[in-house]
Amino acid sequence: MPQDLCVTQVPIFAGLDPEAQQQVASCAHPEMVEAGHDFYRQGEEVGQLFVLHEGTVKLTHGRADGTQRIVRTVAPGQVVGEHPFLAGGPADHTATAIEPVVACVFQHDQLAGLMGEHPRITRDLLGAMSRRLADAEQRIARLTSTDMAARLADYLLDLPAAVQGRDVRVSLPMRKREVASYLGVTPESFSRALARLEKRGLVEVSGAEIALLDLDGLTELAG
Repeated sequence: MPQDLCVTQVPIFAGLDPEAQQQVASCAHPEMVEAGHDFYRQGEEVGQLFVLHEGTVKLTHGRADGTQRIVRTVAPGQVVGEHPFLAGGPADHTATAIEPVVACVFQHDQLAGLMGEHPRITRDLLGAMSRRLADAEQRIARLTSTDMAARLADYLLDLPAAVQGRDVRVSLPMRKREVASYLGVTPESFSRALARLEKRGLVEVSGAEIALLDLDGLTELAG
């Protein structure tokens, strides 16, 4: 993958002028990570920032009782490793490829130099973190709902959708048990809630593919 392709297609670099983009590209090197492999683990010092070009990454946080909780997923065009870079200290989560990932990798010290020369990178990176904070607040509000079906409806409506004829379809970005972890429920509760939505004619489930049959009904249920 050409480095300049990674630079021009991600928001934190896309607004730079072509000369600056070429300078950024010269500091990046492409890396491929197989599904199931970790970029880094919780508690490790992280010296790199990864800009995703293809594939999806999940961030998990290990708790004192030994369980793992999925914090969020990272899609193409987004970055992994920015929190240790901006805040310092070891990673508070583990970053794992859900599927094969292609990324551009920047060393933290090189990125710091680039940010000094091009303040727009800093502004856009902070903007990305601000949007993530807003997403986190929305997720907290979602988790306060005692109705799992409503929580699931809200989650499905937030997923990127594809229109196929009259159908609106979404794809679960993780396995169902991992989505359950993200929503803070057991896999059994998640499956029951999904079955409730299907029984009510709101969705049609085919593996990881879900057709949203009644957008108004899902929106009303989500509140």
